[in-house]
Amino acid sequence: MTFTRMDTRQVVEAHADLSHLPASPVLEQLLERCVEGKGSEAEKQELGRLWQARVRHLLLDLGRDPGVFVVRPAELIKRTLPSLKHGWSSRSPLPMA
Repeated sequence: MTFTRMDTRQVVEAHADLSHLPASPVLEQLLERCVEGKGSEAEKQELGRLWQARVRHLLLDLGRDPGVFVVRPAELIKRTLPSLKHGWSSRSPLPMA
């Protein structure tokens, strides 16, 4: 994912390496059932609980781990972006403050 500052046109690439956060087999099974429309209300609630616990662990426990979240300048991308005069569109990088 790339982010572009609107004032300076500086661009960064952001990546998250989720291999440090393996998904539980139960979470994967519940996700599959719910996406297919086969999950019961109890399964949907459990999926939500497990998903939130996974996100909480990612952000609170691993959020400052430089091996998980990587943000770096993207000079090559910057040169290929179109000029944005009136904000951003869904097909252009999000502005970064």
